[in-house]
Amino acid sequence: MAEAIVNSKYGDRWEAVSAGTQPAGYVHPNAINALEEIGIGHKGIPTSADEFRGVDFDLVVTVCDDAAENRPVWLGKGKRVHLGFPDPTKAMGNEEQVMASSQGELTAWFGIEEAILQYSNEIDRLPAWLALDGGLVIGFVCFKQHSPFLAEIYVMGILPKTHRRGIDRKLINLVEEWLKNQGVEYLHVKTLGPSQNDENYPKTREFYTAMGFRYLEIFTQIWDEHNPCLILVKKL
Repeated sequence: MAEAIVNSKYGDRWEAVSAGTQPAGYVHPNAINALEEIGIGHKGIPTSADEFRGVDFDLVVTVCDDAAENRPVWLGKGKRVHLGFPDPTKAMGNEEQVMASSQGELTAWFGIEEAILQYSNEIDRLPAWLALDGGLVIGFVCFKQHSPFLAEIYVMGILPKTHRRGIDRKLINLVEEWLKNQGVEYLHVKTLGPSQNDENYPKTREFYTAMGFRYLEIFTQIWDEHNPCLILVKKL
């Protein structure tokens, strides 16, 4: 599924191939159906990771929890990243419930394609802190410094299964401490404004206000009128 999305949406910049540690010998029909729901036609050929042992990749990403637990040793070139989530092909229930699982994972990792593309183009050049658990990345935060006195939390992500462990607070505290030592006085972050009815973002706004950020202003020109951008600022 990840291969199909990358090649469909970002094929002008990336060429993706996919493989399994223990390929099933067929592409799961629900994976095909989930892709069709978002307008991507894909047949796919099940392939073993062993077939790519001699290939030098720019980026190697494992995407299922099982791949993390049974991860092959990668000796070729390529930055290694794990983005873990439960394998949707193992979801239980009726067809509607299984499809919801597949589509839910797509939304979680590939939600707003424009934002993901923008992030992917910039985060390799930005300072970042990573939260690791057993060698796997479970959270990260990147920031931009706009001037000697102002910086921005550019993007932060925590795996849902590791929520409520205080990882987000620790990452923000690390960024703040580092910036203060550099003489930076203000830190800001952009998020979705409260006028947009989205069940996830109230928690995001609550988190940042609890961390000492305060509402500055809402702009519709930064993203668009359907995604009003709220800027929150904190004095360090």
